[in-house]
Amino acid sequence: MEEVVKRIRLFFLAISLAAAAALAQDRPTGIVKGGGISLLRTIGKISVGSTPAVESTSDIVAGGFQATDYDKLPPLDPAPVTTIGPCVVSVLTPQNPTTNPGATTPLDAGPVLNLNGPNGSKQFLADKRFSWGGIVGGGVAINIPGFPPPPPLYLDPGTYTIDNGPGGADIGPFTATLTVPAPQFAWTNTDAAQSIDRSAGVDITWTGGNPAEKVYIQGVVSLIDSSFKFTGGGVFNCIVDNSEGHYFVPPEVLAVLPPSPPAPGTSTLSVGSGVSAKFDAPGSDISLFSFLAGNARSVVYK
Repeated sequence: MEEVVKRIRLFFLAISLAAAAALAQDRPTGIVKGGGISLLRTIGKISVGSTPAVESTSDIVAGGFQATDYDKLPPLDPAPVTTIGPCVVSVLTPQNPTTNPGATTPLDAGPVLNLNGPNGSKQFLADKRFSWGGIVGGGVAINIPGFPPPPPLYLDPGTYTIDNGPGGADIGPFTATLTVPAPQFAWTNTDAAQSIDRSAGVDITWTGGNPAEKVYIQGVVSLIDSSFKFTGGGVFNCIVDNSEGHYFVPPEVLAVLPPSPPAPGTSTLSVGSGVSAKFDAPGSDISLFSFLAGNARSVVYK
């Protein structure tokens, strides 16, 4: 079950990170120090291959800082992308690893992170890589007699404040504040989107969140062979205005995705929105306090 929660968390991080990467013009050079804290409300219904879907609503806190030496990273050879309206689409192909473990270094920002919000205070101890975080509410419900239900959800609308006490060897003391809007963002037609005709398109509807922010929509089909090796697939990322209340993903965007495989493989649709604020942290070039809420679910692309 722990792996399922991790997988759902990664889907939501990918909503914003993959979209931002696809739209990026130039990557930095030299050493860049940065990081921050993310509050995540994740609602997932995910299956892998033919396994039954696992439903989960979790509140997660994750954060930390690192130094990245972009001059040590090998040149990226990304798949060609095509822009269609507010969407970028790309065919996925197997590639050789392009990472260099020596290019990133975790930064010591202190032994603890303190979080205060409408439902009380939480404290997180740094792990061996100087990062903080954990599940602060909700989780996977296990239908076993006598097994306790998940704890109550924590990330309700309201004002949240973080601090790292006296700071650490690399990142000095900081405080930051973020307001999570009410009503919270919700993807409203999740069940209607569980089987998608790629030639017809799909309309995504939502409510809540900050109308001045963006909504991130991501669809992925990953193809895996019998030895569980990734063999290809497709992905699209659309960034649209929250105030619109819906977005119709057109057939030409969905056409980049291959049909969902019966098994093995992964086909998902993720929809999320949030708010963020920059803050000053001594020793960091850029620091971000953010909240993201949304859904990730397994779907069938026909």
